[in-house]
Amino acid sequence: MQAFENLKLALEAANMTLEHLVKINLFLTDIANLETLRRIRDGFINRETPPSSTLVGVVALALPGGLFEVDAVAVAPE
Repeated sequence: MQAFENLKLALEAANMTLEHLVKINLFLTDIANLETLRRIRDGFINRETPPSSTLVGVVALALPGGLFEVDAVAVAPE
């Protein structure tokens, strides 16, 4: 959940919100945690018009012991 809170804060620093997300890439070390990750993600994104997303199962992440990582693209309003 902290990763999505951090994403939200980063977007706010750029005068954007989670509504500006157009793409999310999720990297998960254990696919068994997919439903939990989806439930957490769905608490942050607009489920009616969600950003496109990709899920990649990985063996490990840059942060030792990390369970998942999120990479996102947002488009600022003109």
